[in-house]
Amino acid sequence: TLPAGDTGVIVTDTLLSLGGIGTLELAGAPVITLGSGVSASNPNPGLVQTDTNGDGIADRLVWDFGTVNFTGGGDNHIIISVAARVADVAPNANGDLLNLPAILDYAYGNVVDAIAVDIVEPELGIEKIVTPVIGDAGVVVGYQVTIRNLGNGPAYDLALTDISHPGLLPQGGATVLAGGTSTVFASVNDVVVSRLLPGEVAIVTYAAVIADSVLVGTELPNTVSTPYDSLPGADTAERPYAPVADDAVVTVVPATEVTLTATPFTCLYGYPRPVRLQ
Repeated sequence: TLPAGDTGVIVTDTLLSLGGIGTLELAGAPVITLGSGVSASNPNPGLVQTDTNGDGIADRLVWDFGTVNFTGGGDNHIIISVAARVADVAPNANGDLLNLPAILDYAYGNVVDAIAVDIVEPELGIEKIVTPVIGDAGVVVGYQVTIRNLGNGPAYDLALTDISHPGLLPQGGATVLAGGTSTVFASVNDVVVSRLLPGEVAIVTYAAVIADSVLVGTELPNTVSTPYDSLPGADTAERPYAPVADDAVVTVVPATEVTLTATPFTCLYGYPRPVRLQ
């Protein structure tokens, strides 16, 4: 908002935080709206973008409206709507607080205002357990996978992959005990969680049977892992994160244990002493 009369108006918006601790990037064409009480010699100025720190991201946005007249009546606002997003660059990290100023230059000087943007990121934890941890051929073992979003940003596009030993034969599909938003459990080896919000938990259970061909003493590992990222779907601007993984091991043991016991019994002196085997 400016006082009535004619004045030159230049607006500068900054997407690079003061101190250079992080940056946003333009995510779409800005929209300019002039109020009913405003006229300008350049009402729809072209956007001039500058990369001030050489990181390849235009972080300084400038609009020159030329001579602007504020009638003093009606709506005397100039509104510039800018859509920006957190760029996937190393300086942007979870917990950073960006200080982003905007400057209005006009005939009477300049006015500065700023916004604060808090960067958040997801952080997944995964745990896998199996019951029982030992079993004979033909025994059904149950698995439970628990995924938690320990961060303060949403996690997207989780796709669990379970790599099991050939000696473990899947028994049916997965069952959801708890899940995040838009959760689809397709099968044992294809479990998709579209979004897991901060603090949310997804729990998946499924079963497998120990194959008859597995030898006693064999350890049967079973590893589950999932990647995730910062935006829904396949978005080139998203930040991918390293997969999280956990495993659970079943050890094959015999169903029964054979023991041999020798028991002597009484006989006459001089005769061989027989032994009863049990």
